[in-house]
Amino acid sequence: MILRLLVLALFFSVSPIQAQFTDQAQIPDWAETSIEKLNEAEVIAGNDDGSLKPYAKINRAEFAKILIEATGTDLIKFQNSQFNDIDPRAWHSDYIHTAKQKGWLDGYPDGSFRPGNDINRAEIGKLIIEAFEIPQSPNTNDQYWFDKYVRGLSDNQLLPYQITLAEFNPGYNPSRAEVFDQLYRAMQREGQFSSFEVEDPNYVSNREQQLIKALPIGQTKLEPETEDENFLVYTPETPSAESVSNALLNLKVISQTNQTVLPGDINKTLLSLNLAPEEGSMNIKGIQIRRIGKGQYTDFAELWVELNGQVISPKVTPVSDLVYIQFKLPKTISTSSTLLVKGNITKNAQSETSSRWVLYLPEWINTNTKRKVGFFPLSGGDIEIK
Repeated sequence: MILRLLVLALFFSVSPIQAQFTDQAQIPDWAETSIEKLNEAEVIAGNDDGSLKPYAKINRAEFAKILIEATGTDLIKFQNSQFNDIDPRAWHSDYIHTAKQKGWLDGYPDGSFRPGNDINRAEIGKLIIEAFEIPQSPNTNDQYWFDKYVRGLSDNQLLPYQITLAEFNPGYNPSRAEVFDQLYRAMQREGQFSSFEVEDPNYVSNREQQLIKALPIGQTKLEPETEDENFLVYTPETPSAESVSNALLNLKVISQTNQTVLPGDINKTLLSLNLAPEEGSMNIKGIQIRRIGKGQYTDFAELWVELNGQVISPKVTPVSDLVYIQFKLPKTISTSSTLLVKGNITKNAQSETSSRWVLYLPEWINTNTKRKVGFFPLSGGDIEIK
């Protein structure tokens, strides 16, 4: 799909793509990657003053436009309005008309759409499920119209960040940061973003920019000098036709109980994966994982990977909730194997908090086969720091 420039008429306006917003410091860590990638893809842009206002709300008209842009849907020219409060001259009329014609949205019993009303989580859930054609999950015990959509979000790892089904609160009006992160994951699920785009060799995160400022004069890149140095930037390779494997990789998160740790604890298993190749062998070069929960990535001093009991990666110090761990050498697997992500807890880790390291998508395993399957909605165990 061709992604076009998002222009929010009420809050967002046409502006150049920005590497950094004037209020960048206000963007929460967990939404930083999502917002940067949506901005780079020209799905969102900043306000005229260069700000993003990540904690501002989004109204129903704005979200209709975002959804049209994110899905690459061609606009259907406004004709006769099916809502009694949509002015055909308004900036949003074509977007709302298009979403209605696609069957994504509905109005109120009085015939209105109320474009200026802040959109809530239940409405966003329905629109994401409908627009991206994500399977719903109806249940005979459903009590509300939105239950099947919210369950569909949960089944596909698309609930808002750190929100469980029990905590969903359908009437809550979420922030832009929450909505952008949720939308990014929906687009990623549909293959509109490569899982490893965040590790583009030309991409440098805000934290890495701060580290670069402290580098010796003349050194402008964060490059490991030895295999034991932290790998802060992943350089993706384009495999030749001869190196691409036709094998199928089945991924499964091994059930893991919650564990209690103390600051300074070492060699803790954070995530367990079963890798089961079929119809051949394949090379695996790295894995991308994400931390969720009420803790912080700074609670973890180092992360590394073991395969069948053997350490296969350098120890990496997280610089954000999203971590890519590149192996020292590509590992060939041809039989069922166990991959562990292990870590050390920092001595000053925040107590009475918990984190979970998760693999959102099969594509987060960097391998030379394109055939990867797996379903693991935020599976894994909580790391509870006491």
